[in-house]
Amino acid sequence: MATAVPPIGQVGGSVLADAEIREAIANGDIRIVALPTDQIGRSSSDPRLGNLQYYERAVHPTDPTKDEPRGCFESTGYKLLPLRYYDRKSNKWVLIPDGNGYRLKPGREVVIEPRQFVGFSERYCAVHLARFSGQLSGASIATGLIQPNWGAAREAPVYISVRNIGRTPVNITRKEALSRLVFFRVSGTPINKLGTSHESIKEFIEGDQETIKKRNARARLKRRAYYGAGIVLLVSSYWWLPALLPRFWSGPDISQYMGQVIVALFAVLVTQFLHGERNQDV
Repeated sequence: MATAVPPIGQVGGSVLADAEIREAIANGDIRIVALPTDQIGRSSSDPRLGNLQYYERAVHPTDPTKDEPRGCFESTGYKLLPLRYYDRKSNKWVLIPDGNGYRLKPGREVVIEPRQFVGFSERYCAVHLARFSGQLSGASIATGLIQPNWGAAREAPVYISVRNIGRTPVNITRKEALSRLVFFRVSGTPINKLGTSHESIKEFIEGDQETIKKRNARARLKRRAYYGAGIVLLVSSYWWLPALLPRFWSGPDISQYMGQVIVALFAVLVTQFLHGERNQDV
């Protein structure tokens, strides 16, 4: 005997379309708030950044023209706009500069706090998926699950981890979204209601940055030791190579040629060393 298939929108576990997201917002099951454009200052010390007292409803339940910020809805998703990054040098959240934004160098990683904060009831969850043009240049964005009851007491940010695995810098600006939220309706009632809290994620990020900082310091020391040994070996080779290879080094022309090769290799080695030192900066 065939069973009736419920209409789309009433199936548990289905992906929500934009109209269903607005309906869930109207019912209070999904909440999205954002800092209004005219409230974003130019300083990272602005008390409005990250302070929900100044955040307002980002999505109108029925009228898209009243969304703030505008243009974040897709047919089955909602775009998250970058606002701040965690600076592991100062251990502070820093406002992404207007214009060219934050420059993520090759081999570096950063955690971004979006402009929008979200909150869910136990009936809804979401996944955030990358949608960044910088991926073509090597930006890698981690996918994450936002569990039911995330931001249940108060809306919370969805932290986005970005790593540059390419060879050229990538700019992260406040105008281009890094990822999109794809919303799901939870099917059934979970037995295990344990979930990750915003506070624990934030503590992990700030603590993990300390771990990354120590790891980078060890890598920097190791790299300096390798380059230092290479420079000493290369410079001294002008004296020990003739003793080691007297036949190869015979003749004034050969000696002059090898000297030029050693100088060129020395310049390359120093240039690579200085380039690596500059890339250690965030």
